Amino acid sequence: MLRGRQRYRSHGGIPYGSTNAFGNSLLFNFQYKENQSVEMWVGTGPSGVRASQDEEDNQPSIENGGMVFESGSDDHMDLSATMTVSSQEGFVVWTVIQLNSHSNNQVLLGLSGSTAHWLEFKAGADIIRCFVGSGSATEISPGNGAQNHFEGGGGNKILMTLEREAGGTGNFNLWKNGVLLAQDSQAANTGAATFDAIGQRGSGRFLNSTVYDLVMVDSGKATREDIDRVNAHLCSKHAIPPAELANP
Repeated sequence: MLRGRQRYRSHGGIPYGSTNAFGNSLLFNFQYKENQSVEMWVGTGPSGVRASQDEEDNQPSIENGGMVFESGSDDHMDLSATMTVSSQEGFVVWTVIQLNSHSNNQVLLGLSGSTAHWLEFKAGADIIRCFVGSGSATEISPGNGAQNHFEGGGGNKILMTLEREAGGTGNFNLWKNGVLLAQDSQAANTGAATFDAIGQRGSGRFLNSTVYDLVMVDSGKATREDIDRVNAHLCSKHAIPPAELANP
């Protein structure tokens, strides 16, 4: 019998627990310690998407297998292909990240030349915001939106998982360290979106964080079992305790 990390590394015959079962729905999979340089981070998966930065002043550094983005240096990376999410299309984003500051809004995925669409950690460590469609950003607020779920720093990695359900409701569901977080008011938005950059929205809201893993799946192909499997794999890979243990 396989236990712990070994079990997820061989689950269903898929090496390292992971994302290969998503097929063409796997938009990108940027991995800890894999295919990294300050100029380029090569993702795995059928799409062959890469993240790159040619400008030396805007390049993240690499430390302990993570890509270190500094907001004061306007660090960001451009994707080699634009990620497009249609209206009412489902998607899931996973990231293992260490937030080195909470004083400013920090965009994880955005557009290099536009503020039209983005996914960010809102200043204050409480809320995730996702701007899809048009109008205003959708806030995903666990509990009452004031529980510091997304505190990091001090060497603390967290796993944030965001799902937008496919269909006419467009509910957003949010996990921290593999545990589904309750929302007092269910967030939802069915709007379309495009992303072509890591750590940037237009010319601002740069990351001040270390990104270790970043994965995106489209088309609503990820079931709850799939989400739980990838959550468990990433928590095991980075020795992240479940949220209810990390924040008793």
